[in-house]
Amino acid sequence: IKSAPLPFCLASLAGTKDIILVGFGSYDGHLYIVNASSGELWAPPSSLGGSPFASPLLLPVAAAGAARLVTVTNRGRVAQWLVQGQGTVKLDWYQEVGCAVFTTPIFSRASSLLIIGGTDGSALALDPAQGGKVVWRMQLNGVDGVSAAPIFVSPCLLPANDENDEE
Repeated sequence: IKSAPLPFCLASLAGTKDIILVGFGSYDGHLYIVNASSGELWAPPSSLGGSPFASPLLLPVAAAGAARLVTVTNRGRVAQWLVQGQGTVKLDWYQEVGCAVFTTPIFSRASSLLIIGGTDGSALALDPAQGGKVVWRMQLNGVDGVSAAPIFVSPCLLPANDENDEE
């Protein structure tokens, strides 16, 4: 396992019990979803297109019985996965960002964007509702004002206006 496991719940459909699952990426370049109660694979492993060095992110989802996970890899692939009942894991979309990503993505509820940092020294915002389209990319300069330093620590969101804002 190359990333911290992410526990999540598939909310129950009418008359069924909630299912607690755990998602994690492995050095073999696959996403694994395991039933937390039994330890059994929920679905066959899914290829990530690189090794994940960051934990998956759970995105809000409107439908009961489903979850959306976002993964990033050392080959610069950001992907969204739909996890559904009956052991189904489907790739919704992926975006190649051109550099390795070692930061766990964060989700801004205010803008509905994913924020990541890249090893090329850039911070990026992707729109998960538009297939991971890159909305903006900001190149951060190093201390010498010229060279960019790789980003290895996950971004955080701060209040925009006052302490009562969500982010």
